[in-house]
This record gives sequence, C-alpha cells and structure tokens, in this order.
Amino acid sequence: MGKRISFILMLFLSITFFSSAQVNVRDSIAPGWLITIRSGFFMPEMDLGNRFSESYATGIGTFIKTKKNWLWGVNGDFWFGAGTRERWNIIRALGDETGEVLDHFGNFSDVMTYQRGWLAGFDFGKIFNSLGHNANSGLFFTLGGGYMQHRIRLESINRNSIIYQIEGEYQRGYDRLNMGWMSRLNVGYMHSHVGKTVNFMLAAEVMYGQSSNVRRFNWDTGLPDTEVFQNLTWGIRLTWFLPIYDKNAQTFFFN
Repeated sequence: MGKRISFILMLFLSITFFSSAQVNVRDSIAPGWLITIRSGFFMPEMDLGNRFSESYATGIGTFIKTKKNWLWGVNGDFWFGAGTRERWNIIRALGDETGEVLDHFGNFSDVMTYQRGWLAGFDFGKIFNSLGHNANSGLFFTLGGGYMQHRIRLESINRNSIIYQIEGEYQRGYDRLNMGWMSRLNVGYMHSHVGKTVNFMLAAEVMYGQSSNVRRFNWDTGLPDTEVFQNLTWGIRLTWFLPIYDKNAQTFFFN
C-alpha cells in the first residue's frame, strides 16, 4: 500500500513539473484537460432552508478546455452541514418530551443531527479572456445540472453509546433521505498560472432542484412524506485545477 501511494504521489508531482516546465506563448489559448479539486460554502433557501442551516461541499472533477476557451466538465461533491432545524421534532420522538434519550446502558445521551449528501453532474461554459491577465484567464460562467441526495444523519454525542432507536435500519425512519435533479449557475474569475501552479476558479454559485423523500414516511411525525421538496442554495465556490494541455498545441504559458 505504501509503495502504491508513493508511486501515485511521484506521478502527480511529475505531471505538475512537466506542466510547469514547458516553453510558453503568453497570448495563446491552451486547449487540454483541467483536473479539479473543489470546495464551497452555501446558504440554503426554500424547503432546504427550513430543514438545514449553512452547508459545505467538497469534491473533484475534470474539464475539457477547447481552443476557443469553452469548458465542458463532469464533477462530484460530498455535501455536508452541521445544523438541522428539525432536530427537536426527531429527538422528542426518540425520547421523552424534554428530549432525553436513553442509550443501551440506560443512561441519558444527547443525539446530534447533521446534513449529509452528495451532488454529481456536468457543467459547460466559457472563459472571456478579454478581461483576464493572459489568454487563458478571465471572467467565466458555467451552466450545469445533475443529481443530488441529502439526508439527516443522527449520531450519539457519546461515541461509546449505542442508541437502538437510530441504529441500522431504524435510522431510515428519521433520516428524510431526498433525491432529485438539480441545475446550477457559476459566475466568477479563472486564474491560470502554470509556472507556480497557482491555478484556480473563484465563483458565485446558485443551485436549484426538486427532490422527493425516498422513505415516503417519517416515523417521528407518523405521516407520509410525498410532497415535492424545493432545494435552493447560493454561495461561493473555490476550485483549484491542474492543467494538462495538448502536447501538440505547445501552448503552456507563464505569468
């Protein structure tokens, strides 16, 4: 395992060195691949805002960058947050009216709730380099869509406690697992600088989608949950990328 990790690390560093060691023409557009690592902070609105507070997303992806600065990509994100506005209703169903829940030892234990989920999709857009510091940088936008999932994760605050009401299959009665389609818009600035590997995109993002509860029934309310759930978030996303340009184009560039 250690040898495999070392090999992958050496390969990554070799690609980075090769990418930054090429002779470049500053004013040439460089087509190729952009390997991305992404992270973002988002505020929820509509039904999503009634269930969760602020959330975070982190993931990976890749873009194809064309000779005319068009972008085509796919990506995936792990989606998580620390606040759940429906916590109290769930806790009262697990324990008594004061929110006291018993663990397997018969001791009182606090149950915490978190947002968990993922997003996977595609994006396409364009870089407008007339306002950039070189031909491969500038204002950009991307439009995209894909599939999302979000749910409530229940956990005992004491890792040594077992609360049978939320173990295994039982947690599904409370987790409100939602799945559905989404679309999103990113508008921001792309900075390309291979020489120092300072390559990033900073953008404002808006995401909207509709989803439905896969479980169809919530144990804490005792009611079916079949309504369409409205998901809206807005926030900021930072993306670092490793460019791997077309070797035939000879369009590596430096700042």
